[in-house]
Amino acid sequence: MSDAADFFALGEAIRHSGLSSLLALYGFGRRRLEALRFDLELGLLPAPFVGALRLLVFGEAVRSDELSWMPPRALAALVDAGVAMREGPSVRLNGFRLVAHYGVLLFAHQPLRSAMFYHGDDSFGLGAAVAGQRGRVLDLCAGVGAQGLLAAATATEVVAVEIEPAAEPVFWLNHAMNYRDRNAVEFHCGDFVESVQGRRFDVIVCNPPLLPCPPELALPKLADGGADGLAFVRRLVTALPGVLDTGGFATCIGTILGDESGPDVAALQSLAADSGVSLTLLVPARCPMTDGEEFFESYVRTLESKDGSPEAVVRSICGRHFRQTDHLYSFLMHATLGDDPPRFELSRHYVRGVGLWGV
Repeated sequence: MSDAADFFALGEAIRHSGLSSLLALYGFGRRRLEALRFDLELGLLPAPFVGALRLLVFGEAVRSDELSWMPPRALAALVDAGVAMREGPSVRLNGFRLVAHYGVLLFAHQPLRSAMFYHGDDSFGLGAAVAGQRGRVLDLCAGVGAQGLLAAATATEVVAVEIEPAAEPVFWLNHAMNYRDRNAVEFHCGDFVESVQGRRFDVIVCNPPLLPCPPELALPKLADGGADGLAFVRRLVTALPGVLDTGGFATCIGTILGDESGPDVAALQSLAADSGVSLTLLVPARCPMTDGEEFFESYVRTLESKDGSPEAVVRSICGRHFRQTDHLYSFLMHATLGDDPPRFELSRHYVRGVGLWGV
């Protein structure tokens, strides 16, 4: 059986080989991944990286002799953990891929609509606000550890909370690839802050289910943010006075509906005021939720595949749902306590059409 030392050796080999630097150079996002694939197929990359990229990033079957740089126990350890599987003389990842997340190595699922252990552009957008944080950090909706393990490099204490039990072994595998010991990191399988009652934190970070979903249809649990996308954000804002320490802050990504003139923030602003929470919403982008728009078409295909209803039915329901608020805005929320009265600030970066999760 494998142990944490096998995964740490794998992480060290990935860093020593230069593969992690290569992944960092390409950056993140679907188009950057397409660029990496293009350069790989064109033969522009050093030969030692070819097998590793095909296996670890693109999920292809690769012969063991193409991975001579990997520690002898590494492949066996990945197979033991269920992250990889053998196919005769070859090995392939079992729906996973390697991600370089601001210097932290992670295994997450391939970027498919069926992904449970998710890592995407929004994960990177949130990570920019998490890197380098100190003190006691609470990572809600932790998944396989992108933000919590990033925080563990500098924080005094990290507590990760995730409702999906199957995420825990992958979380600890990812932890072992980056750290020799558990260095004050905890993982709790539970729903929201109930797992940490009575404890307070300096930094709270959350990548919640954030897409609005018509009540008649079904999004994956990890994406369903309720009818307006704010179901989890409301819970977080209400709970902050009980878990956020004096002088601390919470940061969370999300989406909010609106029209072409701007996001509809009235309900969130009122909730924050009632809870005594000051909010700054940085709003980098907006997407029209109408037929023919790129994001809307992808959204409809996702709902169709998950709900099982015919495409025409899904499209009709979505058309009704987004009739009044026909734009979806992305945001990074920064929340603090102690202001009297609480503040509410809103950026308008979306006016100049920047990236969905960054300005």
